[in-house]
Amino acid sequence: MNFYSDHMKMADAIKISGWTYPPPYNFYDMGKTETSVAELLFDGYRAVRCDNDPLVGFYCLGQSAQVPAGHRFSAYDSEGPVIDIGIGMRPDLTGKGLGAEFLDFVMREIRRNYPTTALRLTVASFNQRAEKLYRRFGFRPLHQFEANGICFRVEYFEGRYLGYLRRATFDDERYLADWLRDPKDCHWATGTPNFSHEAYLSWWHAADQHGWMLDSTMGPLGYGEIWVDPLEGDVELAHLVVNAARRGQGIGRRLVEALYDQANDYGYPVTYMRVHPDNQGALHCYQSVGFQVVRETPGDWPDHYVWLRR
Repeated sequence: MNFYSDHMKMADAIKISGWTYPPPYNFYDMGKTETSVAELLFDGYRAVRCDNDPLVGFYCLGQSAQVPAGHRFSAYDSEGPVIDIGIGMRPDLTGKGLGAEFLDFVMREIRRNYPTTALRLTVASFNQRAEKLYRRFGFRPLHQFEANGICFRVEYFEGRYLGYLRRATFDDERYLADWLRDPKDCHWATGTPNFSHEAYLSWWHAADQHGWMLDSTMGPLGYGEIWVDPLEGDVELAHLVVNAARRGQGIGRRLVEALYDQANDYGYPVTYMRVHPDNQGALHCYQSVGFQVVRETPGDWPDHYVWLRR
């Protein structure tokens, strides 16, 4: 979807204030009151539209995105500058997998004006759908408070915004085929000098390999897999590839961080990676996000790789 935003109009505010969500998300209903309409017309609110739809949602910045009760618990105290953000989508568009594209648009729009300022959002803990989405974008919970029987988490995002993680699809093969044209790159990522349809097919059908794409509204940025080994009780990150046209922008680091966070959902205490010893750029990248070289590797591990763990 091609999103864009502009000033909140009176007609937009009236429509949004009357949106109703199914339980438990009816917590976000505004009640269509004069007060809710007036709040939406504050400068901090922007209406979000797309090419074929005049109103798909909104976002807000500043105090409007905070839960007032959080101030009693110092949840919004900060040592440095920070921008609070809040988002909302039209009820009939929620739960359809559009949240990532929507938040990606909002993040990019904010980062154009505030490239380095920390971002902060508040989410009700019952809204697990939103929490999972924010994790995929790199938000991390730092504070928690309770108000009116509802637990809220205050989450932060720092640094450059470089996309979100989504499950890979079978059609993503075309991106890998383009990114792995160079035999050396292909060998480092896959162990063979040439990428093939058969190779991707084998990855796709492997029960213990789960492919993920670092994506954005500007196009896919990188690919990686999480290999799950229940017998050994660990996971491995493998087949990491960065869009050849976007290298040198920190995408590799963001890809590793996002995959590692996703791997934690499997509940295993250790995550491994391996890298060809000549691929010093990748080795430095992995170490920069906390992976450490395994000094003594088991005898059944391939010895022509540098193994790392975290």
